[in-house]
Amino acid sequence: MGQTHIPVIEPTFEISHKKLLLVEGVDDQAVFNALCAKMGITDVQVLRYNGKPKFRNFVEDLTSLDGFDDVETIGITADVDQNPVSARDKIRGALENASLPIPNQPLTFTEEPDVAKVAYLLLPHESDHGELEDVCLASVDDASTLNCVSDFISCVETNGSHITRPSKSKLQAYLSTQEDPDKRIGEAVMAGYLPYDSDAFKALRTLLQML
Repeated sequence: MGQTHIPVIEPTFEISHKKLLLVEGVDDQAVFNALCAKMGITDVQVLRYNGKPKFRNFVEDLTSLDGFDDVETIGITADVDQNPVSARDKIRGALENASLPIPNQPLTFTEEPDVAKVAYLLLPHESDHGELEDVCLASVDDASTLNCVSDFISCVETNGSHITRPSKSKLQAYLSTQEDPDKRIGEAVMAGYLPYDSDAFKALRTLLQML
């Protein structure tokens, strides 16, 4: 017996732009919205699919919404985590399931006629492991503070605590040292704590410009 399809798009969801960017979670959505604001991009709608396990159904549901036939370009991002091949294959499988074109490689648009062009990006770009938080950490030009943060994380682990997502913990610890320690990741990009024009964000900026 096949698995029951559970819709994952909220009933009030609407497609409002011809350029879509599909991202994993709340922080990804906030970072890309901040990058759009910093870059003066106003014609891209950033949507979150809330984790790789939901991506396949999300894409299928997306294609059934009013306005999808008018969509011209679709960008997709996903964390590499520990397996870039698995992350890529999940994207390709979801696109095939929804009868959408499949890009051959990152940051390259499909060119099939009469259908939206699709491109994807794994985060961090050209890495065999990691996530959005690693990209954000790489944007920071403050080695002394980052060294202190690493020492703090090491101290915590040495004393018996198991940190399951060290990059996320390091980023939150770093942001806690800034003038306003309450800012989330997207707000930190807007505030300049995570410089949007850093080389670390180059692939993300490229994807947005492509759209």
